[in-house]
Amino acid sequence: MPIRTQLLAGFVGVTLLALVIFGTVAYWLLPDAVRSQQTLTLKGLSERASQQIHARQAQGTVDSVWLQRLRQRLVGPDTYIVLRDSQGHVAASSHIEASSDHPLRRDRVLAAVQGIPRDKNDQHGVLDFAKGQFAWATSPVPGSTMAVTLLRPLSPDYVRFGGTLWVRLLATGLFVMWVAVWAALVLSSVIARRLNEKNAALAHQAHHDSLTGLPNRTQLNSHLQSLIRDAKHSKASIGLFVMDLDRFKEVNDTLGHGFGDQLLKVVGRRVRGVLRESDMIARLGGDEFAVVLPGAGRKQAITCAMRIVHALEQAFYIDGLNLHVKTSLGIAIYPEHGDAADVMVRHADTAMYKAKKVGADYRFYDPADDPYSLRRLTLTTDLRSAIEENQLLLHYQPKVNVQTGAVAGVEALVRWQHPEHGFMPPDEFVPLAEQTGLIGPLTDWVLNEAVRQCGVWQQAGWEPRVAVNLSAHNLKNPKLPAEISALLDAWEVSPQGLVLEITESAMMEDHELAADIVQRLDAMGIRIAIDDFGTGFSSLAYLQRLPVHELKIDKSFVIGMDGAENESNAAIVRSIVDLAHNLGCKVVAEGVENEAVLERLRALGADVAQGYHFARPLAVGALADWLASVARPLTESRAGAPARLISSFKPA
Repeated sequence: MPIRTQLLAGFVGVTLLALVIFGTVAYWLLPDAVRSQQTLTLKGLSERASQQIHARQAQGTVDSVWLQRLRQRLVGPDTYIVLRDSQGHVAASSHIEASSDHPLRRDRVLAAVQGIPRDKNDQHGVLDFAKGQFAWATSPVPGSTMAVTLLRPLSPDYVRFGGTLWVRLLATGLFVMWVAVWAALVLSSVIARRLNEKNAALAHQAHHDSLTGLPNRTQLNSHLQSLIRDAKHSKASIGLFVMDLDRFKEVNDTLGHGFGDQLLKVVGRRVRGVLRESDMIARLGGDEFAVVLPGAGRKQAITCAMRIVHALEQAFYIDGLNLHVKTSLGIAIYPEHGDAADVMVRHADTAMYKAKKVGADYRFYDPADDPYSLRRLTLTTDLRSAIEENQLLLHYQPKVNVQTGAVAGVEALVRWQHPEHGFMPPDEFVPLAEQTGLIGPLTDWVLNEAVRQCGVWQQAGWEPRVAVNLSAHNLKNPKLPAEISALLDAWEVSPQGLVLEITESAMMEDHELAADIVQRLDAMGIRIAIDDFGTGFSSLAYLQRLPVHELKIDKSFVIGMDGAENESNAAIVRSIVDLAHNLGCKVVAEGVENEAVLERLRALGADVAQGYHFARPLAVGALADWLASVARPLTESRAGAPARLISSFKPA
């Protein structure tokens, strides 16, 4: 309730309470006040009478005749004067001619005077006697033992006043009550109206976004759930979009949150403008919006999505600035992608993040993209157990010297033979490990197993360089060099036998820390390779300062390089080869699938190649068989070593 209303209600309440208290007190105390006033008047008259009696006694006798004249002269005909001695006996009294029923009849007066206590000289009060009440007052006569008493019947006006006072107070009370009731009704109606307005405002705030005025997440869920209940009976479909603005954080950081708020308002209005009347747009928070399309299937959803994309492609003119923004939409369709409001919102949100990741305008929900699906949740638990219980295995893909044909080394690639889902390629569970925080334990397992196997090979007389991929997580661990050093010591492996492959993007996440770790690894004698080179955004200045030994050309530039239409790929490969050699690095080309590509790489000056043209990733035993079957030189440094060294060795 507003403070003004509270003050008004308090004022009215206090006023009404004061009126009630005043009326009650007046009803009970006013008659006493009237009586007191009359007795006080008599008291003054009695004092004057005593003074005159004292003066008369000095000159002569005070008798009834003189008192009669004093009464007429001093107090009037309705007051009786009585002179009493110290014993209370009447010495003299004023005379009055009155009828037998007059209130001041002599016998009544004398009897009334006898009712006044003798010890109440110089006093006053009211005396109940016979059929009436008398006001009396007594004063001593100076210089004697006598006292003068004045006696007067209470005024008939008082009787009438007492009777009418009760009626008037009752009428006043009823009027005050009537006014109070109506005031209370008016006040309550005002309060009720304001409470209704406030409740309506609160209800609106509870279901609408305060910035844009659009429905919020609560209203969206309620509306969507209601549509789903109806659709279960009508078998209708429902489309749901979740969309956000790409790089909105840059707008806030560069132009301020006030500008960003204005942009969100305009986006909401512009999207609302391309929707049907029955569609709903809601703001979920930040720069994220949702759109509900009743009765829409895939085709209608695509049409609406493109209308939204085109609407937002138009420049936004805000505060004198022209701004272009891009949006990414995720789409979920009922009942294909969920039968509950929260499920559909989550699935549309997952599709939106996938669309943002791949750079698409929109994308439908795909369980394979969902990091929170039940299958992926189960796989996460299974992967953790597989790492802890050593259920994974490594395959090794040979690397071949392009110029000599010698086996220059192998790349260790993790594999998982799931007890339920069978063989799982790394593309299916490695991203899962990155999303769930298992990439650290997974990489630790791969490093340990690869170094162990390298030690076994070195003891058998073969010294290949074993390459292991590191993640961005590993490059944030300052203890990584010490941990790898401990592994090399534990399995008695030379550091020169280990190659660590790092992607450009992983190097750029925390360049300073990554550079420090790479330099410490290089100081140990471990070779460093930049994997997927050409697909990242690293600075050549950073690359020049890093102790890099190999650049691995991404296979997207290598596959199909033999075709005439892919001369641009060959030009890129040539540039990378020249750059690497100028930096003192070797070039490894992955994705070699035929002899023609191998010949192009040899002509361009590449150093090492790997791909299906030589061999797929092989288990340890299969690798030994492959080495024996192709009869290739085993290493650059030991080109003449007999193939039987490997074919006869079956590692544990």
